[in-house]
Amino acid sequence: MFNRETFFEAVRSDPFGGSLIQDQVDGMNYILDTWEDAPPTDDLR
Repeated sequence: MFNRETFFEAVRSDPFGGSLIQDQVDGMNYILDTWEDAPPTDDLR
């Protein structure tokens, strides 16, 4: 499973200058949820 705590710590520092607004967190969580729910594929893009 993807470690979101590590992810958010990293993106807060760069490129977002140390903080995120709730809409940014919600949007990234939506993308991550969708990505984790997607069926596995051999497409490496």
